[in-house]
Amino acid sequence: MEYVVYKVLNFFGIIALGVLFLTNNLIVIANFDIAPYNDDKSSSEAKNWFILKGQPGQKLTDSFRISNNSKDQLITELNTKDVQVLDDGSLTIITDQSDNQDAGNWLKLDVKKVTIGPNQYSKIPLSIQIPKDAKDGEYAAGVSVSQINPETANNVQSVVRKALRTYIQVGSDFKLRVNLNNLNIIDPKDSSFEDLKNKKPYFGRDNLLLEFEAENSGNVFGVLEVKYALKYENGEVFEGNFNTEIVPNIGKRKYYIITNQGYKVGTTEAILDYQIKPLNVDISKVKIEKQIAVSSDKLSLSQSELDSFAPAKTKAFIKPGESASSETKISDSKDNLPNWLKVVLVVVGVQVVLTGVGVWYFLYRRKKSKSV
Repeated sequence: MEYVVYKVLNFFGIIALGVLFLTNNLIVIANFDIAPYNDDKSSSEAKNWFILKGQPGQKLTDSFRISNNSKDQLITELNTKDVQVLDDGSLTIITDQSDNQDAGNWLKLDVKKVTIGPNQYSKIPLSIQIPKDAKDGEYAAGVSVSQINPETANNVQSVVRKALRTYIQVGSDFKLRVNLNNLNIIDPKDSSFEDLKNKKPYFGRDNLLLEFEAENSGNVFGVLEVKYALKYENGEVFEGNFNTEIVPNIGKRKYYIITNQGYKVGTTEAILDYQIKPLNVDISKVKIEKQIAVSSDKLSLSQSELDSFAPAKTKAFIKPGESASSETKISDSKDNLPNWLKVVLVVVGVQVVLTGVGVWYFLYRRKKSKSV
């Protein structure tokens, strides 16, 4: 009888705590959007970020919209921040606004904290003061919106951040100058790539990787459109595409192309060509210069060498040709674990605790009955 009572309490205890956990933590998940207030959702060419144009010394004004898509009240904190470029060439916003040294200081907000009702939105004005000594070119910054949740029952406060890209085009002398070189088929025989395999679990015998270097020495953001072909010794040919944004004036960066094609015995040749275009600036107003070197590479593998190369540790959740390391994006999110995983962890934790209590209670009653 005692065992039956324990199991019933165990079952309903898990259900109750699981429901309590969900209702207490669902508000942690970010369920809001941030976008330019006047964005054109009807246009397939519309970009979900600001593109502003001005001259040195000019003040610009615009506004953006924060939409609360949940049934709960949304409390947000707003900041303007510089962007920074990661080692792989991608963009993110800096963590601390006090570290702003560039275009993040150009952006000004009238409000720093906004509360939005369920399924409502708020229009936020934004002003941009371009310095008088700003040089011609395109600059980037970000508007950071942080969702602040009240402390939960376990005294944990969650902060989820989203950012809105802000590109500012200054003057009229725009250049896009891209140099691409050092195309390389990642060689599994090269011991120097051992660390790369550990960092990139999708790199393996069944997923040939291409590596190349690219640099944008112009003054505007660009889009690099790569076409590549893999030619195997057995006559098979695979063609793919790779697109990524390329940031100006950050020096050379390495980019990796996931092909989702396996390494094969014999000689494999990779051939690459590319086109470039401005990300935001009208192409008719940009001077474009394309430079390319080493547009092909070859790799030879024997059967024994191929057999010694392990398969990928995990499949890449990316379409062939997309970059896993160099896709430019601005984000500053501190998302928690998925809710389903939280529930699983809580249920397992409760199960362990209740089992321990049950074992202790069983031993206690057993000891007490013996003493009687």
